[in-house]
Amino acid sequence: MEWIWEIFKPCYLHKSYKPLIPLPEKFLIIERMIKLFNWIKKRKTLKSYVKQLPLFLKKRYGKHKRYSEEEIRTSVQMAGFDNSFIEYAYAMFMSRNEFGDLKHKNKDLEDYDTLRKEIAKSFFSGNTSFTIHDVLGSAPIPKRSMRRS
Repeated sequence: MEWIWEIFKPCYLHKSYKPLIPLPEKFLIIERMIKLFNWIKKRKTLKSYVKQLPLFLKKRYGKHKRYSEEEIRTSVQMAGFDNSFIEYAYAMFMSRNEFGDLKHKNKDLEDYDTLRKEIAKSFFSGNTSFTIHDVLGSAPIPKRSMRRS
């Protein structure tokens, strides 16, 4: 953790009165690291939404073409998934109209097509018209334990 001190240490503490790294470059490195950590967190969260959330929704609410905002939000919370990127789950499991109604209530949500395009690029070979069946198809099938009586 000493490297953090080296980055933030004020320039006047050095004998030469010059920073070890020029200030803009220091902050650029930190900014890049933060972006990398955020990208990793987002990727991990979206992967859990694609691989595990559909199974949880199906088990809890049955197999449907679409799920409601309440069902998605409750499932994300109950399953212990990170809800930082829940708008992606909404875009995956809600219809365009339902998402539009939600966006009307919450202006901070990203555009439906933008979210689906990002999901499709990462998980469905760019196919933005993926359905719940495609999502369920990409989810791993849970193994059943074989017990002998």
